[in-house]
Amino acid sequence: MGDEKILVEVFDGKAVAIGCGCSAPCGSDDGCGAEISWKEATEKLAEDLGRTYGEKVEVKYVDTREKGIKAYPMIQRLADVGYPFPIISIGGKPRLAGAIDVEQIQSMLDEFLSA
Repeated sequence: MGDEKILVEVFDGKAVAIGCGCSAPCGSDDGCGAEISWKEATEKLAEDLGRTYGEKVEVKYVDTREKGIKAYPMIQRLADVGYPFPIISIGGKPRLAGAIDVEQIQSMLDEFLSA
């Protein structure tokens, strides 16, 4: 793999109103009761992954509302079929949706690095 960094992107956006089952109104920007924002959770993820992987991993927060979801066609397709934000992409491929699970992300990064 060389010295290339693995890019972990956390895509945030407006939920599609399809009945998520949480207490927040569907389509609200409040999400399903998260105590911190996805941006803050991404910053914590970057710290956690930095301790484990150092310079091998770069974590980036992307708010799809800034440029519009159409600027991210792959993420738009996932959101349109009901995948919840945040959508986590590792190495350019969507891998997780609905939460930032550090252990799962680390497991995927370990697989990616060992390939």
